[in-house]
Amino acid sequence: MDDESFKKFPKGASVIRSGEIGDSMYFINNGVVKVLVEGREIDRLFTGDFFGEIALTLSENRIADVFAVGCADSKVDVRTVTEESATGDTVLFQLLRSDFEDIMNKFPVLKNRLSNIGL
Repeated sequence: MDDESFKKFPKGASVIRSGEIGDSMYFINNGVVKVLVEGREIDRLFTGDFFGEIALTLSENRIADVFAVGCADSKVDVRTVTEESATGDTVLFQLLRSDFEDIMNKFPVLKNRLSNIGL
């Protein structure tokens, strides 16, 4: 894992697509993403949240579309950021399947917990 694991996504950029084979999960380092199922927004995730764990823990295809909303000035509550008010890119940390599997081998209880969160 290195600096290349941090990915910037501009407003509106697709991060993951439903039906894709998942080879990574993401942690939100800074910003907001929106989660859509069948074209309908079902959730927004914020700095500190993560997504994509289902594809890694259960070896299933992606079940949702996730798009970057952006980030705002540090003085703004991240939960109020919209596509219109965002001033910068969403920054995500990408954990690849190979790194994930290394971690799960060292800490199997973590895999169990992540599987339960994804259900």
